[in-house]
Amino acid sequence: MNKASFLNIFVFICLSSFTLNRENTIFSEENGSQMELRAFIPLSVKVFEKEIYLAWNKIEGIKEYSISLKNTKEHELIKIHTSDPYAILDLSLPELRDEKSVTLEIETICGKSSDQYQIQHLSSGKRKKIEKIISSKIRLKRQVNAEYFIKLAKVYEENELLADALTAHIKAMEFSMDKKYRVLYNKFITRNKLDL
Repeated sequence: MNKASFLNIFVFICLSSFTLNRENTIFSEENGSQMELRAFIPLSVKVFEKEIYLAWNKIEGIKEYSISLKNTKEHELIKIHTSDPYAILDLSLPELRDEKSVTLEIETICGKSSDQYQIQHLSSGKRKKIEKIISSKIRLKRQVNAEYFIKLAKVYEENELLADALTAHIKAMEFSMDKKYRVLYNKFITRNKLDL
């Protein structure tokens, strides 16, 4: 699987009308003058994987968003521009991979901005612990399929790695369009209060 295929499923998830209810959609479109700009992650999140998916509520009339990533000294490391209310963040980029913690902020061209979200890489000790849990709980890792990513999402959620868990749920839906994976995704979003 490549980034293009993952992006296709991400677009589908964002635009599909198949949801448990309106509140559980990955984003909702609201009047731009009334709606706060919010990402679907906690204000502070630790990450295990090199790549995570980021989504936020779509604001009516806004045609471009920018994602700014800064280090602890408020120096801007990278800025991403997109016309969509979602993005794939590659934390292995040279500008980001050596930073233990970065601050993320989403902005619109009309000046509306989100809260600042802190994204932290796991310490080497914590990474080894997660790797050990994954190897003990998830067998036959070579059989990468939807069920593999659901098991991975469970491990991440149990260890409070919500950005990784969300990404794993999305990847599960990339492998299978079975309704149960959308249901599991929606339950994860609601259970962790990541919906608006």
